[in-house]
Amino acid sequence: AAVQLPRSILQAKSTSLPFIPTDWIFRFFPYISRDRVRFLLRFNQISFLMGLGYFYLWAHAPYKCDHYEGFYESPLYRYTRGELE
Repeated sequence: AAVQLPRSILQAKSTSLPFIPTDWIFRFFPYISRDRVRFLLRFNQISFLMGLGYFYLWAHAPYKCDHYEGFYESPLYRYTRGELE
């Protein structure tokens, strides 16, 4: 019979969390993951803060299209605005 990997390893790609597989944390860092419930709570808190950090520090482009100055004004827009003044 051929040697097969455990079922959990085969499904790890579809069920694991991004960056570091959680089973590696339990395996290589037993002090961090001694209490599984507390680890889950801390993991959720860190993931939430990382998501906020990504959104506000990296994905959020400050001062981009948050005002009405500096936009392209088409000739029709300038004509219509001139007619209103």
